[in-house]
Amino acid sequence: MQHFQTPSYTCSYLNGKEAKAEVICADRKLDAKVYTELVESGFRRSGKLSYRPNCEFCNECVPIRLNVHDFKPNKTQRKTFKKLSKILVPSYEKLAFFEEHFALYKKYQVIRHPSKIAVEHTRSNYIKFVLESNVESEFIAFRNSDGKLIMMSIFDVLIDGISSVYTFYDPECVRESLGTYGILWQIEECRIRNKNFLYLGYWIKENKKMSYKNKFKPYQILVREEWRTNYEL
Repeated sequence: MQHFQTPSYTCSYLNGKEAKAEVICADRKLDAKVYTELVESGFRRSGKLSYRPNCEFCNECVPIRLNVHDFKPNKTQRKTFKKLSKILVPSYEKLAFFEEHFALYKKYQVIRHPSKIAVEHTRSNYIKFVLESNVESEFIAFRNSDGKLIMMSIFDVLIDGISSVYTFYDPECVRESLGTYGILWQIEECRIRNKNFLYLGYWIKENKKMSYKNKFKPYQILVREEWRTNYEL
């Protein structure tokens, strides 16, 4: 297992910022206890790399998680979950390349993240980012009654939780609050599996695309190596 610090690179979350990251790379499968401890300490996974920001002059990336037994959905969240649970049917998919999955991923990237360079929409990037994993990962497809693929979510299974890795969906259905539904579904999955925590990656106050994460309350954020409930930065 390799452990290293990256050189500076352009921050993908905040415009005009430089970033650095602490990275752990393992070619073989990580032990569940080791990986759980990494996520608990603020690491996130991308492919076979586990990383956490380690920027010299910036602490904007804040790890955020939910205690699923304390979480109380608001009226809008309850309405969204009830509506989409009647429309979408989840199924567990093999973590392998399928044209149907890739087509949805590419459509999502092109429309939702048009500023990303074209190489990030390629098959090789999709395989490396989404399909390569050295931990216990699961891939869930959500289809409507006609069998059309609407959304996909990948998450990692921890000893006492689930770490949400990535969700992509049909951008033509953006008004349906699919991202919100995806989180609510994973909360329920944690409860079914008797897991306590759903890890949502990083929350960044100045990034509007991250604003949805602190709408799930009560949330916990990692501050000076301690998880604090509804702590305001």
